[in-house]
Amino acid sequence: MQSQCQSRRFGLAVTAAGQAAGATLATVAGAWALRRQPGFDPRLPRLRDAVIFIILGAFGRAVVSASIGIVSIHAMNLEGYAGVFHAWLIYWLGDATGALLVTPPAFTAGSIPGLQDLRRLVELALLLALVTA
Repeated sequence: MQSQCQSRRFGLAVTAAGQAAGATLATVAGAWALRRQPGFDPRLPRLRDAVIFIILGAFGRAVVSASIGIVSIHAMNLEGYAGVFHAWLIYWLGDATGALLVTPPAFTAGSIPGLQDLRRLVELALLLALVTA
């Protein structure tokens, strides 16, 4: 029983490490792909920039993350879904949605007038904390 519990913990740790590596590699790959696009502006002022971000920075990076994450889950026999494709799709949708919700405000925060003031930054941080809570 003790050995089985330790084996499960090891499997969970390896899976978590694989998912973390996948998320990191996906972020690096997405940033690399966006930087290789001529004229791409991360502040997303043009429709072209937004479409490139959606395709490469959100959907493309999510393919990398979901693929590595699902491989790490299934390599340790930790299946929780009805098949690899469904698990991959759920993983991909979560990653793509997260990238679409979090990255654009991070890209554009520095260009918002008035955010250079420290008090405004503290106010924004408190507002985000309250909304999150």
